[in-house]
Amino acid sequence: MANSALQGVVANVATPQALQLAYDTRVASMAKKTEYRAAHILVASIEEAEALKAELDAGADFAELASRSSIDTGSGTEGGELGWFGIGTMVAPFEAAVISMNVGAVSGPVQTDFGWHLIKLQETRIQTAPSLEEMTPRIDGRAGTKGGRCIFAYAFKRGKRRERRGRFGSQLIERHNPFAKLTQR
Repeated sequence: MANSALQGVVANVATPQALQLAYDTRVASMAKKTEYRAAHILVASIEEAEALKAELDAGADFAELASRSSIDTGSGTEGGELGWFGIGTMVAPFEAAVISMNVGAVSGPVQTDFGWHLIKLQETRIQTAPSLEEMTPRIDGRAGTKGGRCIFAYAFKRGKRRERRGRFGSQLIERHNPFAKLTQR
């Protein structure tokens, strides 16, 4: 019975208006972040990177060179494609090079702990906020948890005191529910 009383209180916490307000607040606080889509060719030495850069400057196909020359076996087989990523995903020298590039450009050799990269920036976009429907499970779960936690904490705290005196359970929720007076009227 105590559980059903708590569920009743929690169910009323996340109303459609509360969800919309929580969503609007969350979206307004989200920073507009840039995402990048790039490809790279990873090689072991600067000499290899410079030779490949010369081929690219002469008109060679980036994806073909990546498939043929990259030591990154994961992206190399995909023409060097890395997909979309945001700030903080890549190692610092790689990220700095990508941020400074124009779309369509190919960087000069960039050294990281993995080796030497030639990077092609393919696209950028501003990350879009998820829709209310996509965020509702997260927002609803948090709102319900906060409301339920408040009532449960109050009841549990009181319950421990009453338990020593031999009273616990549904009587506790009924007697010590801060909303009981409101529901009895």
